[in-house]
Amino acid sequence: MGPQTNINDITLQTLIQTLKGVENPDTYNTRRKHLVNFFSVARIYKLVPEKIALDIPRKSHATDVQILTPEEATKLLYTTYTAFSDPTMGSSMRAYYAIGMFAGIRPDEIKQLTWNAPLRVCAPGLPFSLRCLLEYGLVQR
Repeated sequence: MGPQTNINDITLQTLIQTLKGVENPDTYNTRRKHLVNFFSVARIYKLVPEKIALDIPRKSHATDVQILTPEEATKLLYTTYTAFSDPTMGSSMRAYYAIGMFAGIRPDEIKQLTWNAPLRVCAPGLPFSLRCLLEYGLVQR
């Protein structure tokens, strides 16, 4: 398939073969979606006789997501206290992991966050505590 290919010469097999080398399911499904949209519009304008792109199979995502146990999460957060000689770096990494684990924000979204105030550790050695929640006014006495 190239720039000189006639739209009526494109078959379902041609489209499937074109997408065959795409490994990432998100990229594959995005490209599939664009092809479906293109051929749907082409059909509306009677440029193609059938909706061939609708039959392109979707790629499923791997569902083997690993979830941390509470012990693993605690160990990971505790490691941020001991693994970095620079306390600012440790605080940043602790915040990064804590937000990801407890708020469910994606890594790319976390990287876009900006901090208006420096991070404070309310209770050294304990990443989250009632004292911390009280200091930030998240709970009442």
